[in-house]
Amino acid sequence: MSRQFLALFKYTKPYVPHLIGSIALAILYTGFNVLFLPLARDIVTEISNRNLTHFSNQIFNAIALFGLRLAASNLQYVLMTSTGMLMSIDIRTAVYTHLLHLPQKFYQRSKLGDILTRLSGDSEKVREVITLVFWELIPNVLTFIGIIGYLIYLSPKLTIMTLTSVPLFVAIIMFLGDRLRRISLHVQQKSADITHFVQETLSNIKLVQAYTNEDKEVDRYKRENLRGYRASMKGIRFRNVVEPLITFLQYVVVMMVVWYGGYEISRGTLDGPALVSFFAGIIMLIDPVLAISKTYGNVQTGLASAQRMMELMDTPVSIADTPDSVAVKISGAVTFSDVSFSYDGKVDALKNLSFDVKPGESIALVGLSGAGKSTLINLIPRFFDCSSGQILVDGINMADIQLQSLRQQIALVPQEDILFRGSILENIRYGRTDATTDEVIEVAHLANAWEFIEKRPRGIHSRIGDRGNNLSGGQKQRISIARAILRNPRILLLDEATSALDTKSEELVQDALTKLMKNRTTFVIAHRLSTIRNVDRIFVMSDGKIAEAGTHSELMELSGRYAQLYRLQFSRQHES
Repeated sequence: MSRQFLALFKYTKPYVPHLIGSIALAILYTGFNVLFLPLARDIVTEISNRNLTHFSNQIFNAIALFGLRLAASNLQYVLMTSTGMLMSIDIRTAVYTHLLHLPQKFYQRSKLGDILTRLSGDSEKVREVITLVFWELIPNVLTFIGIIGYLIYLSPKLTIMTLTSVPLFVAIIMFLGDRLRRISLHVQQKSADITHFVQETLSNIKLVQAYTNEDKEVDRYKRENLRGYRASMKGIRFRNVVEPLITFLQYVVVMMVVWYGGYEISRGTLDGPALVSFFAGIIMLIDPVLAISKTYGNVQTGLASAQRMMELMDTPVSIADTPDSVAVKISGAVTFSDVSFSYDGKVDALKNLSFDVKPGESIALVGLSGAGKSTLINLIPRFFDCSSGQILVDGINMADIQLQSLRQQIALVPQEDILFRGSILENIRYGRTDATTDEVIEVAHLANAWEFIEKRPRGIHSRIGDRGNNLSGGQKQRISIARAILRNPRILLLDEATSALDTKSEELVQDALTKLMKNRTTFVIAHRLSTIRNVDRIFVMSDGKIAEAGTHSELMELSGRYAQLYRLQFSRQHES
C-alpha cells in the first residue's frame, strides 16, 4: 500500500500550494466542528437559566458556525476536485508517455482493452483517491482528533472508556478494507476483459458479419458481462455486510457511553450540560468515523487502480538509448552480422543472418508466410532488438545510435494503412510535423494522391473518418506514401504496400513507390512478385534464413524457389 501512496504523491509536487490551502481549510473545518461542543453546553446552560437573550445569541452563533463550516468544506471540495483532476491528467500523461516508448513485444503480449481501461477508468479512480484523501480523510481525521481532545477535557474517564472501542474499529476497518481492495482488483480486471472483448469484436466486425457470427458474439458478450456481474455482486454483498456491521458496533458504543454518563451524573462528577455536550461530541464522532471507514474502503479501491497503473509504469523500456548513444546522419548502408531473433526465447524467427546492403540499394524480401520477412524489417527501426549478432548502420552498431536519430531517418509504409482520425493534411504531415501546407501538397502530387484529394469538398483539409474509413484502400496507401516522402528518409521499409489493391490502384501506388524508392535504401516485402522485378536484389527467405539471393533474372535462371513461386503466381494471374 505504501508503495502506491508514494507513487501517487510524487505527482503532488506542482500542487503543493493547493494542498497547503486544502489542509488550512481542513483545519478551519475541524475548528468549527469542535466549537459546536462548548456551544451545545452553553445553549443547555442558558435554557436552564431561562435567559432568553443569551440563549438567542447562542442560537445565532450556532447558525453562523454552521455556515462557516459549510463554506470551508465546499471551498476545500472545489479546490481538491480541481487539484485531483490536474494531477490525474499528469498521471495519465505520464502513463501514456511511458506506453508510447514501450517495445512492440509488450503490445504483443498485452490486451489493448486492458491497457485502455487502466488509462481511463483506473486513472479516474486514482483521481477520486486524491480528492477523498484531502477532502474526506484528512478533515475527518482532524475532526476526530479535535473532538476526542475536547471530550478528554470534559471527562477523561468517560472518554477513555469510549476510546477502548477505537482499536477494535480500526482493526476491523483495516481488515475489511484490504479485503475490499482485493475484490476491487478482481472487478476491475473483469471490466478490462469486457472492454478488450468489445474492442476486439468491433475491430473485426467485417469478419463477424461475413461469417454471420453475430449471435455467437452476443452470447459471448453476455457471458463476459455475467462474469463481471458475479464479480461486482461479490463486492456489493461484501460492502453491504461491512457497513451495517460498523453501524451496529457504533450503536453499541453509544449505548455504553449513555449508561456510563448516567453513572457519572449519579456520582456527581459530571453535570447535565457537560454530559449533553459530551453526547453531542459522541454523536458528532459518528460522521467522521463513518466517513473514515467509507473513505478507507474507497481509498483501497483507488489504490488497487493505482497498482494497476503503476504496473504499466514499471514495465521496463527495454529498447532505449544508452549513455554512449550518438546522433548520426546516415547514408543508408545496412549490415546484418550473424543476426538471430526469437519472439519467445525458444524458437528462432531469424537464424544467423548475414548480408550487406549498400546506400540506395533496393532489397525485396519474398517467401511463404512465417519465413521471417516482417521480423527482418521490424529489426531495422529497432521495434525489436536482435537476440544475438548485431545490425550495423553505416558501420555503426545500431544499439549505439540514438533511437530518435535512427528512426527519424527511416520511413515505414505498412500493409495495414495506418491512418489517424483527422484531416488528410494532418495525416500526411505526421511524417514531419513542421512541414508547411505547400510541402504537403507537393508530396501529395508525388504520391499520386492529389488527383483524389482535390476532388473532395474541403480538399486537403477533408476529414478522413476513424482509421480512414472515408477513403478507399488505394487512397489510404497513397496518403501513407505521401507521409513517407515528406519524411525524406534514408532507409525505406515497404511492408506489402500493394497486396490488397485493385489493378488501377496498384499502378498508381506502384508509380508512387518507384518515386519514393529512388536513391533510398529500401527493403520491400513483396506479395506480388511482378512488382519487384527491377529491384537490385531479391532475398528468398525460408525458415528464418536467406535461401536464395540475386536479381530477378539471376533467380529465374537458377530455377529454384523464386522461379517456382514466380511461375506459379504468373500462371494464376494468366488463368484469371
